[in-house]
Amino acid sequence: MGIFSDTIEEQSELIGQLEEIRLAKNPHVIILKTKQCPLCEECFANEKQILQHILKNHRDHKQFVKVNNVIVNSHEFFESIDSLDIIVADSSSCKITVIVDGKNIPVSSDNKTNEYCSIDLREHIDIRDKKQILIQFTYPSKTNEIFIYQNKMPKIDSRTIFSKIDEIQARLIRNEPVDWNALQLYIRSNNFNELEQRYLNGFYEYFYAYTLTGRDSDKHYESAYSLLCPFAAPKTTAATVVKFVCMKFNWIGRLRNMIENEADTIFYHVGMFLSQPEYKLPSGMKYSSPTDGLLIEDQEEAFIRTVFDYFSGKNEDVEGFTEKYLCRNQQSVFRDQNFIDRAYLIKARKERYLICGVRKEIQYLYDQISSPYYKAESEAFKNG
Repeated sequence: MGIFSDTIEEQSELIGQLEEIRLAKNPHVIILKTKQCPLCEECFANEKQILQHILKNHRDHKQFVKVNNVIVNSHEFFESIDSLDIIVADSSSCKITVIVDGKNIPVSSDNKTNEYCSIDLREHIDIRDKKQILIQFTYPSKTNEIFIYQNKMPKIDSRTIFSKIDEIQARLIRNEPVDWNALQLYIRSNNFNELEQRYLNGFYEYFYAYTLTGRDSDKHYESAYSLLCPFAAPKTTAATVVKFVCMKFNWIGRLRNMIENEADTIFYHVGMFLSQPEYKLPSGMKYSSPTDGLLIEDQEEAFIRTVFDYFSGKNEDVEGFTEKYLCRNQQSVFRDQNFIDRAYLIKARKERYLICGVRKEIQYLYDQISSPYYKAESEAFKNG
Protein backbone atom coordinates (compact mmCIF):
# COMPACT_ATOMS: atom_id res chain seq x y z
CA MET A 1 0.00 0.00 0.00
CA GLY A 2 1.05 3.58 -0.47
CA ILE A 3 0.30 6.83 1.32
CA PHE A 4 -0.03 9.75 -1.08
CA SER A 5 -0.14 13.47 -0.38
CA ASP A 6 -0.67 15.79 -3.33
CA THR A 7 2.01 18.24 -2.28
CA ILE A 8 5.52 18.66 -3.56
CA GLU A 9 8.70 19.55 -1.73
CA GLU A 10 9.80 23.03 -2.66
CA GLN A 11 13.53 23.72 -2.80
CA SER A 12 13.66 26.77 -5.02
CA GLU A 13 12.26 30.29 -5.21
CA LEU A 14 11.33 29.49 -8.79
CA ILE A 15 8.33 27.45 -7.69
CA GLY A 16 5.35 28.26 -9.87
CA GLN A 17 7.45 29.67 -12.72
CA LEU A 18 6.95 26.59 -14.84
CA GLU A 19 8.51 25.96 -18.20
CA GLU A 20 6.15 24.16 -20.56
CA ILE A 21 7.67 22.87 -23.76
CA ARG A 22 4.71 22.22 -26.00
CA LEU A 23 4.51 19.39 -28.47
CA ALA A 24 5.54 20.68 -31.88
CA LYS A 25 2.67 20.99 -34.35
CA ASN A 26 2.44 18.18 -36.86
CA PRO A 27 0.43 18.61 -40.06
CA HIS A 28 -0.66 14.97 -39.91
CA VAL A 29 -2.25 15.31 -36.46
CA ILE A 30 -5.57 17.15 -36.50
CA ILE A 31 -6.66 17.93 -32.96
CA LEU A 32 -8.96 20.94 -33.20
CA LYS A 33 -11.39 19.14 -35.52
CA THR A 34 -11.96 16.19 -33.18
CA LYS A 35 -14.39 15.73 -30.31
CA GLN A 36 -13.83 13.52 -27.28
CA CYS A 37 -16.24 11.03 -25.79
CA PRO A 38 -16.95 12.51 -22.34
CA LEU A 39 -16.97 9.03 -20.81
CA CYS A 40 -13.68 7.63 -22.09
CA GLU A 41 -12.05 10.50 -24.06
CA GLU A 42 -11.79 8.55 -27.33
CA CYS A 43 -11.78 11.04 -30.21
CA PHE A 44 -14.33 11.29 -33.03
CA ALA A 45 -15.07 13.63 -35.91
CA ASN A 46 -18.53 14.74 -34.75
CA GLU A 47 -21.24 14.40 -32.12
CA LYS A 48 -23.12 11.72 -34.09
CA GLN A 49 -20.09 9.43 -34.03
CA ILE A 50 -19.76 10.02 -30.29
CA LEU A 51 -23.40 9.06 -29.78
CA GLN A 52 -22.99 5.86 -31.79
CA HIS A 53 -19.88 5.07 -29.76
CA ILE A 54 -21.73 5.64 -26.45
CA LEU A 55 -24.60 3.38 -27.54
CA LYS A 56 -22.18 0.62 -28.45
CA ASN A 57 -19.58 0.90 -25.68
CA HIS A 58 -21.33 2.62 -22.76
CA ARG A 59 -24.68 0.88 -22.61
CA ASP A 60 -25.50 2.19 -19.14
CA HIS A 61 -25.62 5.73 -20.57
CA LYS A 62 -28.63 5.63 -22.93
CA GLN A 63 -29.52 9.01 -21.57
CA PHE A 64 -27.21 11.62 -20.16
CA VAL A 65 -26.94 15.27 -19.28
CA LYS A 66 -23.96 17.49 -20.05
CA VAL A 67 -23.38 20.56 -17.91
CA ASN A 68 -20.60 22.86 -19.09
CA ASN A 69 -19.78 20.09 -21.58
CA VAL A 70 -19.22 17.47 -18.85
CA ILE A 71 -21.48 14.46 -18.36
CA VAL A 72 -23.04 14.56 -14.90
CA ASN A 73 -24.31 11.88 -12.56
CA SER A 74 -27.32 11.68 -10.25
CA HIS A 75 -26.45 14.69 -8.04
CA GLU A 76 -24.05 17.39 -9.18
CA PHE A 77 -23.14 20.87 -7.92
CA PHE A 78 -21.91 23.74 -10.09
CA GLU A 79 -21.02 27.25 -9.01
CA SER A 80 -22.23 28.46 -12.40
CA ILE A 81 -23.92 26.76 -15.34
CA ASP A 82 -22.96 28.01 -18.78
CA SER A 83 -24.54 25.20 -20.81
CA LEU A 84 -26.89 22.29 -20.19
CA ASP A 85 -27.65 19.66 -22.83
CA ILE A 86 -29.96 16.68 -22.52
CA ILE A 87 -29.24 13.74 -24.82
CA VAL A 88 -31.31 10.57 -25.08
CA ALA A 89 -30.60 7.54 -27.22
CA ASP A 90 -33.65 5.47 -28.19
CA SER A 91 -35.82 8.52 -27.54
CA SER A 92 -38.98 6.83 -28.85
CA SER A 93 -39.36 4.96 -25.54
CA CYS A 94 -38.36 7.79 -23.18
CA LYS A 95 -40.33 10.73 -21.80
CA ILE A 96 -38.25 13.70 -20.65
CA THR A 97 -39.47 15.91 -17.80
CA VAL A 98 -37.58 19.02 -16.67
CA ILE A 99 -38.43 20.73 -13.36
CA VAL A 100 -36.58 23.96 -12.57
CA ASP A 101 -36.92 25.36 -9.03
CA GLY A 102 -40.15 23.40 -8.66
CA LYS A 103 -41.68 24.53 -11.97
CA ASN A 104 -42.31 22.13 -14.84
CA ILE A 105 -40.60 23.39 -18.03
CA PRO A 106 -41.93 22.04 -21.37
CA VAL A 107 -39.04 20.96 -23.56
CA SER A 108 -38.75 19.73 -27.10
CA SER A 109 -35.97 19.05 -29.53
CA ASP A 110 -35.36 20.24 -33.06
CA ASN A 111 -32.77 17.48 -33.32
CA LYS A 112 -34.89 14.38 -32.78
CA THR A 113 -35.17 11.02 -34.51
CA ASN A 114 -36.36 7.62 -33.38
CA GLU A 115 -32.77 6.95 -32.32
CA TYR A 116 -31.96 10.00 -30.23
CA CYS A 117 -32.85 13.53 -29.30
CA SER A 118 -30.72 16.42 -28.15
CA ILE A 119 -32.10 19.34 -26.12
CA ASP A 120 -30.28 22.57 -25.30
CA LEU A 121 -32.07 23.73 -22.14
CA ARG A 122 -30.90 27.31 -22.71
CA GLU A 123 -33.33 27.50 -25.63
CA HIS A 124 -36.22 26.97 -23.19
CA ILE A 125 -35.24 28.90 -20.07
CA ASP A 126 -32.59 31.24 -18.71
CA ILE A 127 -30.70 28.91 -16.37
CA ARG A 128 -28.15 31.37 -15.03
CA ASP A 129 -30.00 32.24 -11.79
CA LYS A 130 -31.72 28.90 -11.17
CA LYS A 131 -30.92 26.90 -8.01
CA GLN A 132 -32.14 23.36 -8.70
CA ILE A 133 -32.80 21.52 -11.96
CA LEU A 134 -34.41 18.07 -11.91
CA ILE A 135 -34.36 16.03 -15.12
CA GLN A 136 -36.45 12.85 -15.24
CA PHE A 137 -36.09 10.14 -17.89
CA THR A 138 -39.21 7.95 -17.81
CA TYR A 139 -39.20 4.59 -19.57
CA PRO A 140 -42.00 1.99 -19.53
CA SER A 141 -40.29 0.07 -16.73
CA LYS A 142 -38.29 2.68 -14.80
CA THR A 143 -37.55 6.36 -14.15
CA ASN A 144 -34.06 7.82 -13.84
CA GLU A 145 -33.51 11.20 -12.18
CA ILE A 146 -30.64 13.67 -12.30
CA PHE A 147 -30.46 16.59 -9.87
CA ILE A 148 -28.29 19.57 -10.74
CA TYR A 149 -27.64 22.31 -8.22
CA GLN A 150 -26.26 25.74 -9.06
CA ASN A 151 -24.61 27.11 -5.98
CA LYS A 152 -21.24 27.48 -4.32
CA MET A 153 -19.24 24.30 -3.92
CA PRO A 154 -20.41 22.56 -0.72
CA LYS A 155 -17.98 22.33 2.18
CA ILE A 156 -17.78 19.59 4.76
CA ASP A 157 -16.57 20.70 8.16
CA SER A 158 -17.28 17.91 10.61
CA ARG A 159 -14.73 16.42 12.95
CA THR A 160 -16.94 13.33 13.27
CA ILE A 161 -16.85 12.70 9.51
CA PHE A 162 -13.12 13.31 9.16
CA SER A 163 -12.41 11.05 12.13
CA LYS A 164 -14.46 8.23 10.58
CA ILE A 165 -12.56 8.54 7.29
CA ASP A 166 -9.23 8.48 9.17
CA GLU A 167 -10.40 5.43 11.10
CA ILE A 168 -11.24 3.47 7.94
CA GLN A 169 -7.90 4.32 6.34
CA ALA A 170 -5.99 3.42 9.51
CA ARG A 171 -7.64 -0.02 9.59
CA LEU A 172 -6.69 -0.66 5.97
CA ILE A 173 -3.10 0.42 6.60
CA ARG A 174 -2.90 -2.04 9.52
CA ASN A 175 -4.50 -4.76 7.33
CA GLU A 176 -7.41 -4.98 9.73
CA PRO A 177 -10.87 -5.95 8.40
CA VAL A 178 -13.47 -3.27 7.76
CA ASP A 179 -17.15 -4.10 8.33
CA TRP A 180 -18.52 -2.45 5.20
CA ASN A 181 -22.16 -3.23 6.06
CA ALA A 182 -21.75 -1.64 9.47
CA LEU A 183 -20.17 1.39 7.83
CA GLN A 184 -23.16 1.82 5.52
CA LEU A 185 -25.48 1.57 8.52
CA TYR A 186 -23.38 4.19 10.32
CA ILE A 187 -23.70 6.58 7.37
CA ARG A 188 -27.48 6.17 7.20
CA SER A 189 -28.26 6.30 10.91
CA ASN A 190 -26.22 9.19 12.33
CA ASN A 191 -28.35 12.16 11.33
CA PHE A 192 -25.97 13.23 8.59
CA ASN A 193 -27.54 15.56 6.06
CA GLU A 194 -27.69 14.68 2.35
CA LEU A 195 -24.35 16.30 1.52
CA GLU A 196 -22.56 14.70 4.47
CA GLN A 197 -23.92 11.29 3.48
CA ARG A 198 -22.75 11.81 -0.08
CA TYR A 199 -19.28 12.80 1.13
CA LEU A 200 -18.98 9.75 3.40
CA ASN A 201 -20.33 7.46 0.70
CA GLY A 202 -17.69 8.81 -1.66
CA PHE A 203 -14.90 7.73 0.69
CA TYR A 204 -16.70 4.46 1.39
CA GLU A 205 -16.63 3.72 -2.35
CA TYR A 206 -12.99 4.77 -2.64
CA PHE A 207 -11.71 2.64 0.23
CA TYR A 208 -13.89 -0.30 -0.77
CA ALA A 209 -12.49 -0.08 -4.31
CA TYR A 210 -8.99 -0.14 -2.83
CA THR A 211 -9.70 -3.61 -1.38
CA LEU A 212 -10.93 -5.06 -4.68
CA THR A 213 -9.43 -5.90 -8.07
CA GLY A 214 -10.48 -5.78 -11.70
CA ARG A 215 -13.86 -4.52 -12.84
CA ASP A 216 -15.33 -4.71 -9.34
CA SER A 217 -12.71 -2.22 -8.22
CA ASP A 218 -13.21 0.02 -11.24
CA LYS A 219 -16.93 0.55 -10.74
CA HIS A 220 -16.42 1.60 -7.12
CA TYR A 221 -13.61 4.00 -8.08
CA GLU A 222 -15.94 5.51 -10.67
CA SER A 223 -18.66 5.85 -8.04
CA ALA A 224 -16.21 7.57 -5.66
CA TYR A 225 -15.32 10.00 -8.44
CA SER A 226 -18.96 10.85 -9.08
CA LEU A 227 -19.83 11.29 -5.41
CA LEU A 228 -16.81 13.41 -4.48
CA CYS A 229 -16.59 15.69 -7.53
CA PRO A 230 -18.77 18.40 -5.93
CA PHE A 231 -16.42 18.54 -2.92
CA ALA A 232 -13.17 18.62 -4.90
CA ALA A 233 -12.01 22.08 -3.88
CA PRO A 234 -8.26 22.66 -4.36
CA LYS A 235 -5.95 21.09 -1.76
CA THR A 236 -8.67 18.85 -0.25
CA THR A 237 -8.58 15.09 0.21
CA ALA A 238 -11.71 14.83 -1.94
CA ALA A 239 -9.83 16.57 -4.75
CA THR A 240 -6.94 14.13 -4.35
CA VAL A 241 -9.36 11.20 -4.74
CA VAL A 242 -10.91 12.74 -7.86
CA LYS A 243 -7.52 13.48 -9.44
CA PHE A 244 -6.27 10.00 -8.57
CA VAL A 245 -9.25 8.38 -10.30
CA CYS A 246 -8.72 10.59 -13.36
CA MET A 247 -5.11 9.43 -13.55
CA LYS A 248 -6.01 5.79 -12.91
CA PHE A 249 -8.49 5.67 -15.78
CA ASN A 250 -6.43 7.90 -18.10
CA TRP A 251 -9.05 10.64 -18.07
CA ILE A 252 -6.29 13.09 -18.84
CA GLY A 253 -8.52 15.87 -20.14
CA ARG A 254 -10.44 15.92 -16.87
CA LEU A 255 -7.21 15.78 -14.88
CA ARG A 256 -5.79 18.74 -16.81
CA ASN A 257 -8.92 20.76 -16.04
CA MET A 258 -8.49 20.10 -12.32
CA ILE A 259 -4.78 20.89 -12.08
CA GLU A 260 -4.77 24.03 -14.23
CA ASN A 261 -3.95 26.38 -11.33
CA GLU A 262 -2.20 23.92 -9.00
CA ALA A 263 1.44 24.08 -10.04
CA ASP A 264 2.62 23.26 -6.51
CA THR A 265 0.95 19.83 -6.46
CA ILE A 266 2.29 16.45 -7.48
CA PHE A 267 -0.68 15.75 -9.73
CA TYR A 268 0.08 18.91 -11.70
CA HIS A 269 3.39 17.49 -12.85
CA VAL A 270 1.99 13.98 -13.36
CA GLY A 271 -0.80 15.47 -15.45
CA MET A 272 1.64 17.56 -17.45
CA PHE A 273 3.80 14.49 -18.03
CA LEU A 274 0.83 12.51 -19.31
CA SER A 275 -0.40 15.27 -21.60
CA GLN A 276 2.77 16.94 -22.90
CA PRO A 277 5.54 14.63 -24.13
CA GLU A 278 8.34 17.18 -23.77
CA TYR A 279 7.30 18.69 -20.45
CA LYS A 280 10.16 19.18 -17.97
CA LEU A 281 10.02 19.50 -14.21
CA PRO A 282 11.11 22.95 -13.00
CA SER A 283 14.44 23.12 -11.23
CA GLY A 284 14.36 22.52 -7.48
CA MET A 285 11.34 20.22 -7.33
CA LYS A 286 11.32 16.58 -6.32
CA TYR A 287 8.96 13.92 -5.09
CA SER A 288 9.23 13.01 -1.43
CA SER A 289 7.43 10.14 0.26
CA PRO A 290 4.73 11.64 2.50
CA THR A 291 4.09 10.48 6.04
CA ASP A 292 0.39 11.20 5.84
CA GLY A 293 -2.18 11.58 3.11
CA LEU A 294 -4.43 9.33 1.04
CA LEU A 295 -4.04 5.57 0.80
CA ILE A 296 -3.47 4.53 -2.81
CA GLU A 297 -2.57 1.29 -4.59
CA ASP A 298 1.09 0.28 -4.54
CA GLN A 299 1.47 0.18 -8.30
CA GLU A 300 -0.10 3.63 -8.72
CA GLU A 301 2.23 5.14 -6.12
CA ALA A 302 5.11 3.43 -7.93
CA PHE A 303 3.98 5.01 -11.21
CA ILE A 304 3.86 8.50 -9.68
CA ARG A 305 7.30 8.02 -8.15
CA THR A 306 8.61 6.80 -11.52
CA VAL A 307 7.31 9.89 -13.31
CA PHE A 308 9.60 11.93 -11.06
CA ASP A 309 12.44 9.44 -11.64
CA TYR A 310 11.89 10.07 -15.36
CA PHE A 311 12.06 13.83 -14.81
CA SER A 312 15.37 13.29 -12.98
CA GLY A 313 16.80 11.18 -15.80
CA LYS A 314 17.01 8.01 -13.70
CA ASN A 315 16.97 5.55 -16.60
CA GLU A 316 17.59 2.44 -14.51
CA ASP A 317 14.79 3.24 -12.06
CA VAL A 318 12.32 3.84 -14.89
CA GLU A 319 13.40 0.61 -16.56
CA GLY A 320 13.07 -1.29 -13.29
CA PHE A 321 9.50 -0.04 -12.87
CA THR A 322 8.40 -0.97 -16.38
CA GLU A 323 10.03 -4.40 -16.27
CA LYS A 324 8.40 -5.19 -12.93
CA TYR A 325 4.90 -3.92 -13.50
CA LEU A 326 4.46 -4.65 -17.20
CA CYS A 327 5.35 -8.27 -16.54
CA ARG A 328 3.07 -8.46 -13.48
CA ASN A 329 0.08 -6.84 -15.17
CA GLN A 330 0.45 -8.65 -18.47
CA GLN A 331 0.37 -12.00 -16.68
CA SER A 332 -2.40 -11.09 -14.25
CA VAL A 333 -5.91 -12.45 -14.64
CA PHE A 334 -7.20 -8.94 -13.84
CA ARG A 335 -5.20 -6.90 -16.32
CA ASP A 336 -5.30 -3.20 -15.58
CA GLN A 337 -5.11 -1.94 -19.15
CA ASN A 338 -5.06 1.72 -18.12
CA PHE A 339 -2.02 1.10 -15.95
CA ILE A 340 -0.35 -0.97 -18.68
CA ASP A 341 -0.87 1.91 -21.10
CA ARG A 342 0.87 4.36 -18.76
CA ALA A 343 3.72 1.93 -18.18
CA TYR A 344 4.25 1.58 -21.93
CA LEU A 345 3.99 5.36 -22.28
CA ILE A 346 6.74 6.08 -19.76
CA LYS A 347 8.91 3.34 -21.29
CA ALA A 348 8.41 4.85 -24.76
CA ARG A 349 9.25 8.32 -23.43
CA LYS A 350 12.40 6.99 -21.75
CA GLU A 351 13.58 5.38 -24.97
CA ARG A 352 12.65 8.46 -26.99
CA TYR A 353 13.91 11.32 -24.85
CA LEU A 354 16.35 9.95 -22.26
CA ILE A 355 18.46 7.48 -24.20
CA CYS A 356 17.52 8.17 -27.85
CA GLY A 357 16.63 4.56 -28.50
CA VAL A 358 15.92 2.75 -31.76
CA ARG A 359 12.98 4.34 -33.57
CA LYS A 360 11.39 1.02 -34.51
CA GLU A 361 11.43 -0.14 -30.89
CA ILE A 362 9.94 3.15 -29.68
CA GLN A 363 7.10 2.84 -32.19
CA TYR A 364 6.47 -0.71 -30.99
CA LEU A 365 6.04 0.60 -27.43
CA TYR A 366 3.62 3.30 -28.59
CA ASP A 367 1.66 0.69 -30.55
CA GLN A 368 1.02 -1.31 -27.37
CA ILE A 369 -0.99 1.59 -25.89
CA SER A 370 -4.74 1.25 -26.31
CA SER A 371 -5.92 4.39 -24.49
CA PRO A 372 -7.30 6.82 -27.09
CA TYR A 373 -5.82 9.86 -25.34
CA TYR A 374 -2.24 8.92 -26.27
CA LYS A 375 -2.95 8.07 -29.92
CA ALA A 376 -2.10 11.58 -31.12
CA GLU A 377 1.37 11.33 -29.57
CA SER A 378 1.91 7.94 -31.17
CA GLU A 379 0.78 9.21 -34.58
CA ALA A 380 2.91 12.34 -34.26
CA PHE A 381 5.97 10.18 -33.59
CA LYS A 382 5.12 7.85 -36.46
CA ASN A 383 4.72 10.72 -38.92
CA GLY A 384 7.54 12.88 -37.55
